[in-house]
Amino acid sequence: MIAVDRASLAFAALFVPTDARTQPPVIIPASFRTMAGRKGRELLMNVEGMTAERMRQGAMIEFVDLTRGTPSGRLVEVVSLVNGLVRGVLARLQPGASALEPVAGARFNGLTMDFADLGLPDARLEPFLRAMAHQMRGKAPALIAQGLAERHHHLMADDAGFTHAALRETRPNVTRREVA
Repeated sequence: MIAVDRASLAFAALFVPTDARTQPPVIIPASFRTMAGRKGRELLMNVEGMTAERMRQGAMIEFVDLTRGTPSGRLVEVVSLVNGLVRGVLARLQPGASALEPVAGARFNGLTMDFADLGLPDARLEPFLRAMAHQMRGKAPALIAQGLAERHHHLMADDAGFTHAALRETRPNVTRREVA
C-alpha cells in the first residue's frame, strides 16, 4: 500500500499549486493505514520536488480505506497529525445506512461519497442522495458526491444538501481513427 501511496503523492506533486491563494488544492487519495504510520507521514513530508509549505497550502489528503473496524481513537489521532501537514483531511465513505460509522468522532474537513457503482435509476437515486446527505450533514464542512453519471445529477446532489459534486465520465473513449 505504501508503494501505491508513494506513487500517488509523486504524481499529485505535479499538480499541487505553487500559489494556493489563486488555485484550489489538489485532493490526493491515500491509505489511512499508510498515514497512520510514522513512515507514511514522513513520506508525505518528503515528496520529491515539494516543499513542506507548498504541501501544507496546496494539498488535501483523502483517506480511501476507512472501514467499520477502524479504531476511532486512532482515527482522531491520525487525522490530527496529518491535518498539520496538509491543508485538510477528507474521508471517502461507502454509501449505505451506516456510512458514517467509520468516521465517528474524527474532525474531517470533508466527507466524500462515491455513487458511481450504485447504478440506481433517477427515481431511486434522488431519495438516496437525500438520505446520505442528511446522514452526513453537520459532520464536516464539505460534503462531496462523486461518481455521478449525468449532468442533472448535480442538481439532485445540490438539492439533497451536498456542497460539491463530480461527474464520472461514462462515454467510451474515441480514437483519432474512429473520428477520421
